[in-house]
Amino acid sequence: MKTIKELDKNNSSRLQKYLKIHHDMKEFGMYIDQTERNYLIEAYLDVGELSKARKIFDEICELKAPLGKRICPYCPAFNMMMQAYGKNTSTFEDNLQEITFLYSLMHEKQVIPNILTKNILTESFQTYLNHGAIPWFNELMDMELVDSGLTKEVIAILLKNQKLDEAFQIFKKMKSIDLIPNIYTYNALIHALGKQGRVDEALDVIQDMESQQLDRDTASYNVLIRIYSLSNNYEKMHQLVDEMLKIGIAPDVRTFGELINVYAKLGKVNSALSLLHKMVNLGIRPNGHIYTSLIELFVNVNDTESMDKVFHNMVTDGFVPQEITYYMLTAGYCNADNVYKAFRICRIMLEAGIEPTVRIYNALISLFAERGDPFSAYLLFNEMRTYGLIPDVYTYNSLIHANVKSGDLRKAEETLMHMEFAGIKPQSTTYNILLHAYVERKDMDRAREIYNEMLESLIHPDNYTFCCLIDGFRAEGDLETAISLFKHMELNYSLDPDAHIYTVLIHGHLQKGDFLSAKNLYETMILRGIKPTYVTFAVLIDGHARYGDLEFARKLVSKLVSQPSLALGDESTQGDFFQEKATIPAQVFTPLMDAYAKQGNVDAARAVFEEMIKLNIPRNAHAYTILMDAYRRVHNHEAVWQIWNSLRKDTLSETLSSLSEWFESHVSRSIPKDLLRPSPSEALLETMKTPSSLKPLFSTSILAKFDVPYSSATISKLPCHAVSIMIDALTAEKRYDIIQQEWEQLVRERFEFDSHNWNHYVQSLITFGKIKDACYIIDKYLMSGWYQQMEIWKRFDRFRSPQDFREQKRLLSLVDKFPHQKTLLMLAEAIEEMREKDWLVARQTQSASLLLLDEMEGEFPDVILAAKEMARSAKLQKKRDEYKNINKGYW
Repeated sequence: MKTIKELDKNNSSRLQKYLKIHHDMKEFGMYIDQTERNYLIEAYLDVGELSKARKIFDEICELKAPLGKRICPYCPAFNMMMQAYGKNTSTFEDNLQEITFLYSLMHEKQVIPNILTKNILTESFQTYLNHGAIPWFNELMDMELVDSGLTKEVIAILLKNQKLDEAFQIFKKMKSIDLIPNIYTYNALIHALGKQGRVDEALDVIQDMESQQLDRDTASYNVLIRIYSLSNNYEKMHQLVDEMLKIGIAPDVRTFGELINVYAKLGKVNSALSLLHKMVNLGIRPNGHIYTSLIELFVNVNDTESMDKVFHNMVTDGFVPQEITYYMLTAGYCNADNVYKAFRICRIMLEAGIEPTVRIYNALISLFAERGDPFSAYLLFNEMRTYGLIPDVYTYNSLIHANVKSGDLRKAEETLMHMEFAGIKPQSTTYNILLHAYVERKDMDRAREIYNEMLESLIHPDNYTFCCLIDGFRAEGDLETAISLFKHMELNYSLDPDAHIYTVLIHGHLQKGDFLSAKNLYETMILRGIKPTYVTFAVLIDGHARYGDLEFARKLVSKLVSQPSLALGDESTQGDFFQEKATIPAQVFTPLMDAYAKQGNVDAARAVFEEMIKLNIPRNAHAYTILMDAYRRVHNHEAVWQIWNSLRKDTLSETLSSLSEWFESHVSRSIPKDLLRPSPSEALLETMKTPSSLKPLFSTSILAKFDVPYSSATISKLPCHAVSIMIDALTAEKRYDIIQQEWEQLVRERFEFDSHNWNHYVQSLITFGKIKDACYIIDKYLMSGWYQQMEIWKRFDRFRSPQDFREQKRLLSLVDKFPHQKTLLMLAEAIEEMREKDWLVARQTQSASLLLLDEMEGEFPDVILAAKEMARSAKLQKKRDEYKNINKGYW
């Protein structure tokens, strides 16, 4: 029979020969043993005769040895029959029952299963996975017919087929019948739980694994590091890395990738690049995942130049960017308000054959939302729906934010209604956007209504909700309501106030001059284990400085300088491994500087500024502005000009250097030279395109067609106040030529001037005799707010209480631009001067003053009328004041 099997490959022919041999052996009374019968079973199965094969198998079971003892079928007979039932898909339930019977019979007859037996059971489980395999395997477990190895394979199959719950149940049952999982089973299960965000369950399995004291490999450590990363337990991550190195297990690219990913999310540039350097020194090259994490890192610190370089190196190193990479890049450009590059990267993505997702549209919509451009935001919103992408809660949040930023709160509330009609449940964040808008407008009545609507919608307020409300009432001087809200959030919602809420209340007490309450609140905060932020310290320093307690403010600054860890930065981290050297923000120093400047103590203000330089604290533009103001107050205009030049230099280089220097200094030393190739050319980007180039579906998309003329010029980030101070100082020095030069440069940089800048510039024009130019500026840029300004002044003309002044200031802040009283009085005075005889001589003009005046009255009637009205009003006010003084003296 063995010879026939080797020579005859025809299944039917071979079967016929076997049957003939069996027939002949029976005729001659020869004993047919198990081996011959196994050949016949195999032959029947080869031609699909399962029932006849089973009949032969049953005959084997009934055979008796010469001494009368039953003969047990060999393991191959069991394997052949179980495999046949496992592959037979005609009647699922019956086949599984037959396998169970055969496998239990195998154990009953003490036939030891071999590797093939376990493979057959595993294959059968895979075949019948969706047809009763899971209860079948549970039955085998109940009968105690399985071992750890088979169970491990079954769990692996379930995890591979996204059946985590079923795999977890079998894992638990495995433990209950004293089957010990191996390290690979633990790894796979922990990884799957983490992937689905079931971190607490994953941590329980880790604890169980650690109790088994199983040997771990690099893959095991990588899985554990991932879970502790998801649970924000960075200290444990550090311990695992130390443990790996201590016992000689080398980290691989996934280990480093996980750690760099954590640093990226925390915005820890130094730590991420240092780790990258260590990784490359070990001969491990970055993969696509690490490049994407580095892009995310620079997105989080708003450094698009370094982000660009990482992306270009990723492409030149041969890695194909995925959708997540393009999303990160789009988000980075959107955060930096770079419309051109945001859409350009989307075009590259489409050319690479990757279709945009909801989150990419959301990033672009949020860009226009932040710009206060709801029209563009809605264009993208409508397009994404056209392409079958369903807007989510983040999409609607951005649309609401766009309307809020543009000042259309009615439309913002309508968008909230449309969101609910679309079946999308608003989040607390959704209501917080509206809440914050009304608080900013000081409309606390509507803010209360929004809060109540939020509760009616069964949406629980969060810390930010209460922080908005508390800050709103604090700004109105209603500290009592703010404090009651503070208590309400703890008692009714079990919310723990954070450092931001404590800071708002401390600010409120300091505004009222209640230093004792502010101090008590600060101490309560510390006792409750809430670490103050740098903003908390800035508020304390500012509050004491404003009320003249400069000594205490100075002590607070010195204390923070000596112990930077007293305050919490924007992120909280655990363990030294994840901590970078704390950098105190400039905002902590500027309140003290400002207080010294207002006192005229230039030397003290300068000393604080120099201390910032000594501590390598980036000087923000506000610090320069305060110093400029300090020198202006003591009429040191040369110093003002020098500081202005320093401010200009720092501001212009800010977008060029930012953190890209860190990238250059760390990455260029970390990555081999061949990795740091130049940015890819357009030709290289062509290689990223798919053969179909733009997919027809998105060929007409805004993302593919949008284009704007690109300019390398960036919007200047100079403070408007600094511009006004510079103009005043140069006006005092009679340097109109320099003023004009600086003004034109700012225009080229697309600087957004405020009404104070325009007024100070106009005043300098009037001072230097450029009366017509001054009228032109007023008419074009300031007159739109004049009539609103007049109405506000008339409203408060009779009442002069401090509260009225505050309300007048608030209403005036809502007027975009208007000419100041001083501007109009200077213009009125210049007009009167033009009427005088010697004006032409004094100003050396080429045209007659009266003709010029008539020309201006014809060209700028509203401006001339406003100047005359202001002059008349000033004269009347002067007479009233003189009359009051006379009467006061009489009585």
